[in-house]
Amino acid sequence: YDVFTPCSRFARCNTAANVQRHFNRTGTPWEVFFLEDIARAPRRRAYLFLNTFAVEAEQREFIETQLKRNGNVLIWLYGAGLYEDYHPSLEHIRRLTGLEVAWDFAWHEIDIALSHFDHPITAGLRGVDLGDFGTTVQDDPGTQGDLARVCPQFRMTDPRATILGVNRPTGQAAMAAGDFGDWKSVVVCGPMLPDPVLRGILGWAGIRPVLDTDDCLYTNGDFVGIHAKTTGEKTISLPAEFRVTDLFSDKTYGSREGRVRIPMERAETFVGRIYRR
Repeated sequence: YDVFTPCSRFARCNTAANVQRHFNRTGTPWEVFFLEDIARAPRRRAYLFLNTFAVEAEQREFIETQLKRNGNVLIWLYGAGLYEDYHPSLEHIRRLTGLEVAWDFAWHEIDIALSHFDHPITAGLRGVDLGDFGTTVQDDPGTQGDLARVCPQFRMTDPRATILGVNRPTGQAAMAAGDFGDWKSVVVCGPMLPDPVLRGILGWAGIRPVLDTDDCLYTNGDFVGIHAKTTGEKTISLPAEFRVTDLFSDKTYGSREGRVRIPMERAETFVGRIYRR
């Protein structure tokens, strides 16, 4: 086979929607690198493989020896690692992700629902509206109906894994986590990862969020931008004491115990300069 979806809607979910709707709302800074540049990317505690259907031998070796260590969490979206040297195999996925998967070739939408709430990733998410978690995008009619059906359908089958979610249209396990001691793996059999779930995964990796709310965050460590989803107090946290100067009003906020609290109105944008003490 060489067809994943009947049109480009899968790519719409996998890239633009993930970036615009979810990645910026985790409260944690992030960067994007091509898979070809993975050896030159800065070392981090968590790595998300967005659309890496084909992973070649040299890249697999680097992931195996350099990323699967130090307690890192590796996150794999739909079909990660299926191809090596132009050849598709479920064994390629198992060796890369550490978890066994199966597949079938029926066309279905992907609409993942969490099914297990006693895991650090999903604790506190019972009853939470996760929004986009499959091949449809809320408020985007172009991703609905037949255009959202995907083939093949992957499902989790590894008895060592903790099943965290199922695909509603099929009832099959579609999200799982595995802890291998030196590293951890999260496999999602869909193209989307909602920000509440991603925030839980980053917490499982031991990453402390810079922003405590799901407002949009933009920061390079020296400057910070926040676009408020709701009215309220926004808390910025850093490992050491610091102060933030509002670049619009020149007002300065000083940290206490590594935290600064900034009151904001809905749809307001804050841009500040960070000064470390």
